[in-house]
Amino acid sequence: MLFRSGPRLRKTLDYLIDEHISLAELARRCQLSRQGMSLRYAMDDCKLSDMEKMAEAAGYEFRWDWVKKETPPQE
Repeated sequence: MLFRSGPRLRKTLDYLIDEHISLAELARRCQLSRQGMSLRYAMDDCKLSDMEKMAEAAGYEFRWDWVKKETPPQE
């Protein structure tokens, strides 16, 4: 799969490669057009609900965690 993606979605391409899933197949599983899916990657932008659908379609669970910073925020 030759495709350029920004840093936020780049890791998801690794998951797709590991699972032998093309971007077109991922789009089909998410009930999106191939062009719509490609645009999400090209713009490096998608909603959390899209990420959840994409992870599910690839056989993964999407987790979004908050991690405590080591230093408190400055006021």
